[in-house]
Amino acid sequence: MRTRAMIVTAAAAVVLLAGCGEGTTPTTDGAPSSGSTSGATDAPGTASASGTPSSPAPEGASPNAPAAAREVPAECAALPLAGGGTYTGKALGACVATTLPSYGSGRMRMFGDDLDGTVAFTYTPEYAFEVVGKNGPESIRMTYNDGTIWVDQGDGPVRGDVKSDKQEEMLAGLVAEMYRVYSDPAMYADLVQSSKAWTADSGTKAVELPDGSSVDAFRIVSDKPFTWNEVPIDEYVVEFGADWVPVSAAATMSVMGQRSTITQLFYDLGADITITPLG
Repeated sequence: MRTRAMIVTAAAAVVLLAGCGEGTTPTTDGAPSSGSTSGATDAPGTASASGTPSSPAPEGASPNAPAAAREVPAECAALPLAGGGTYTGKALGACVATTLPSYGSGRMRMFGDDLDGTVAFTYTPEYAFEVVGKNGPESIRMTYNDGTIWVDQGDGPVRGDVKSDKQEEMLAGLVAEMYRVYSDPAMYADLVQSSKAWTADSGTKAVELPDGSSVDAFRIVSDKPFTWNEVPIDEYVVEFGADWVPVSAAATMSVMGQRSTITQLFYDLGADITITPLG
């Protein structure tokens, strides 16, 4: 298995995992930290699932499935989503923890430096994901089901294990963990809550999503650099469409002396997704 292209990404994963202190570690038993909310009305501003995705959908997924019915989570409905709005980290974190699970499933494109992948994820019946993309120059594919990670860089699937004595298994586990924590609402919420104050830009901007749709989104930015469980975060930006539809998130941090930004774009929310383990 090729490992050189994984080292920088794995280093960033080490930083992220080091920040997951007691009580904030992303769940590994398949259960998201916040329950999903469903209802009978469609959410205005929901990212369209129509159009041709810019990246191939993972196997077992329906690329053009309609978004599921969804109610605005109570934690978000209590907050005004408007230009110039201000939020405490505690209140905003409680909101964002519920946004992705409120749909039950979705896709995201995640990219930054040596990382670029299309991620399909589901929180029902258990938290699972599949990635098809690149790690540096290498093609990579991975799955996470029932706490088990499999990674394939073209030489066949390797079971990822961050505690393994085998370098390829350890590095595979670290890279997969980076994807995992970035789509887990426990980490998402805890990171937001670590910044005491947030402010929305004065108006909305159109955000183009990987499925070809466009969403008018409110951009909400951490007021100043902050520390997340001893991990320095230079800036964190989250974007939401009307009714708190998750659109994007971008974290900028310093890793091994280099400034790095990892961005997520969310789409196909509520799509019919099945994750099949590689191994």
